[in-house]
Amino acid sequence: MNNTNMITKTDKLILEPSDKQSQLSGGTINILPDERKKASFVTKDLIDFLNGGEAATKRRKFIEAAMSKDIYEKYNLTRPELLKVQIKDFIDIHKKYANFKPTRQDISTMSESSVGFSSLGNSHNWFLMTIVGQGNLEQQQYWTQKILKFEIVGAYAQTELGHGSNVRGLQTTAEFDPNTKELILNTPTLQSIKWWPGALGRVSTHVVLYAQLISNKKELGVHVFMMQIRDENHKALPGITIGDLGTKMGDNANDTGFMILENVRIPFTSMLSKYHKLNEHGELVTVLKASPQIHYTTMTSTRAKFVNTAGARLAQSATIAIRYSCLRKQGFKSFENGIPYNSPEYQIVDHKIQQYRLFKQLAFAYALKFAGKWMMELVNTIEGGEWGAIKSTEGLKEIATTSAGMKSLSTLLACNGIEDLRKCCGGNGYLLNSGIAAMFNDYVWQVTAEGDMTILGLLTSKSLHQEINNLIKGEQTKGVYEYFNDLNKGKSLLTLTVPSKAKSSVEFKNLDYLVELFKYRSIYRNFTTNQEINELVNKQGVKLQEAFNIKAVDSLRAAYSHCYYLILVNFVKKIKEAKNIKIESALTRLCILMACSHMIDDNWGDILVKDQFRFIKITINEMLSEIRPDCIALCDGFDYPDNILKSTIGKYDGNVYESLFDAAQNSVLNRQEVFKGYAEVLKPHLDLNLLSHGNTRNLPIKAKF
Repeated sequence: MNNTNMITKTDKLILEPSDKQSQLSGGTINILPDERKKASFVTKDLIDFLNGGEAATKRRKFIEAAMSKDIYEKYNLTRPELLKVQIKDFIDIHKKYANFKPTRQDISTMSESSVGFSSLGNSHNWFLMTIVGQGNLEQQQYWTQKILKFEIVGAYAQTELGHGSNVRGLQTTAEFDPNTKELILNTPTLQSIKWWPGALGRVSTHVVLYAQLISNKKELGVHVFMMQIRDENHKALPGITIGDLGTKMGDNANDTGFMILENVRIPFTSMLSKYHKLNEHGELVTVLKASPQIHYTTMTSTRAKFVNTAGARLAQSATIAIRYSCLRKQGFKSFENGIPYNSPEYQIVDHKIQQYRLFKQLAFAYALKFAGKWMMELVNTIEGGEWGAIKSTEGLKEIATTSAGMKSLSTLLACNGIEDLRKCCGGNGYLLNSGIAAMFNDYVWQVTAEGDMTILGLLTSKSLHQEINNLIKGEQTKGVYEYFNDLNKGKSLLTLTVPSKAKSSVEFKNLDYLVELFKYRSIYRNFTTNQEINELVNKQGVKLQEAFNIKAVDSLRAAYSHCYYLILVNFVKKIKEAKNIKIESALTRLCILMACSHMIDDNWGDILVKDQFRFIKITINEMLSEIRPDCIALCDGFDYPDNILKSTIGKYDGNVYESLFDAAQNSVLNRQEVFKGYAEVLKPHLDLNLLSHGNTRNLPIKAKF
């Protein structure tokens, strides 16, 4: 070090990874390579299987290669710096590949590869998709090119300070002025100001605005309007007050904002007019007659993305935590007294309780990844050749309402899973540069975004209630609800046979048996809740809405049971698609662990009897032992490179102690030896005379206090 003891680029310690500990080496260079040798399958085979083939893997790597290679930069940036860097990176990447036409899967890969959610991601996502989905052909052609060329930047302005999931209750108004043929926009109350739209606070030039259309003193419902909010100098237009909400728990490259509108006038033709338009007389005219189910498409597409992202973030977190758990050691292998302090220790991954926490989340990561792909395929099926177009409305409503519960459950599972995985990393998991701490902070907003998890889950439960009522009347159902046809029609009891009681733990390793258990639980819980709600309404005279409120806790559990069943079904389906027996076996073990751990954690006491839980626990312990040799290879199967994980403790090469110390040397507080403010706030209180002697002065034998 130099005379000032400051850490600079020229005098930083240069670390030398090796297989032995030293002052410059953590001694872990050989651990992950040795772990990879234990795998029961070829990792590349798993990577290609998850991606959908070798060509799909190459396409994914092409997209990931465009991402920033500066692994830890974001952790030392201020909010303004972070916003600037993210916008620059987003524009540089997209302009460089301006002719690249991404598929829906490509966009999912881009989302997985990004750190947090870039401000401009809002413009290229919800803003753009709303114009495509709600705008007429002329509006689409004019605005989409400007968005893609970054000539304008947009935000999706729906949520208000006092209104979120209840879109019908929005209070922002767009009132038609018959004299000027304009719309007058207002947020008339404090609760009505636009609140939470990403990219609104500082970046956007335009918004798609959700507001109550009022014409000739008649309320015409919520419609969407395209409006400019900033001028050529990036200043707010007259009548518009805009700002950022402030530093959030995470995702701070996204300038989440607020907007107040006071008598802002826009042309009446600014209303997005794919299905309805406003004429010069202020009359609402139907442009395109469409199925009433058409509006479910955008919601389903958005929720599918959330499910897909949940799987990705949980997979990334599991990769970091499992790699670190193989590298970190804790607890002597010998229990003898007087052993040397440097005696061999256990890898923390070999502690059973750590295995349970880690491998359970790894299993759910695979499950959610498969569920996300399934939902993306459903969206592709109902859409035509272009986004926003409808090819088939068959089962659309059922898919849409189930997607609400799937979004709710998957984001909750991911959020809780990431945080528990972070805890599995001990103290170093608290560092932002661990990657996993930052990931939790940047992800957690998705639990409440585009619909709070509870509200969306209850939306699914209400749909299930109606479906079961229809079945009892003798109707049949299709698609995601088809398995409910096993209900006894017209009677109050289930004729569905309870899956046979297991005689040993072996039966809990049978995927078909597990599927039957999950299926029965969903039907049982949903049917029971349905009957209790009907009894409140029909026998006690309670209004339906209040009956739902009374049974909300049971309804949410029942809806989640439906979603868990679909998650398991799609996991099993994906396993059966594997043509590689070794891949099939590895995924089967994960699937069994996912199902059995859920039975334990979610209290299946209403479905299973006591001795069954003993068999389940035996099965879980066996799966943990069998997954252990494959755990690193199963993480490698996700194929996330270091520049995507951005983690000091989850590096592919396993040199985590070198990475941790190197990142510490780069801390912003180490760029000057004496901290800013020292002379003003600390120096006046210190005993400078004592400090001037360093360690050369002996302490007095009798100190006076």
